[in-house]
Amino acid sequence: MSKKPWTICICPECQKPEKRFQVLSLIACLTLTFLFLSVSASVPFIAGAQNSGSETPAPAAVNPPAGNTLSEEERLKALQADIDKKITTYNDILTRLEELLSKVPEAEAARLKTLVKAYDAMSTEDAARNLSEIDEDLAVKILLKMNSRKAGAAMGQMEVKKAASLTEKMSTITKFLPVK
Repeated sequence: MSKKPWTICICPECQKPEKRFQVLSLIACLTLTFLFLSVSASVPFIAGAQNSGSETPAPAAVNPPAGNTLSEEERLKALQADIDKKITTYNDILTRLEELLSKVPEAEAARLKTLVKAYDAMSTEDAARNLSEIDEDLAVKILLKMNSRKAGAAMGQMEVKKAASLTEKMSTITKFLPVK
């Protein structure tokens, strides 16, 4: 199953800082592109640059009909109000996105807690087999939160190289510190 770049997943693999940055960058780029395109249609020098070479007339807001002439100042005020409205909309979207991203660590912690309970309830053989097959970083997170006796018994059932690798990762705490 391939992941779509615009979805926000809370599994540990997708929550690596570089993946979060990619999602934020994509959303920011799309939002800014939308904002630019919607503003560019109403700003004469940008609209002219986009339409260079074509004979398409400028939008009605830029060149009003002859009978309804607005002063240059009124037209600029209307454009400024439109731009301010779009900036406010962009800021609202950005605030909502920040709120959603702030909830990701909480959801990840809740899912990890559920996983730990599931691994604690397994037999040591099953836990060892499953922990050997999953991503090592996730296995380390689970083992660190499991009952120590159960975690030790599960590691004792693993292959020596796998248990040694997990032990090394468990001793390195810097990978699990949040980066801000």
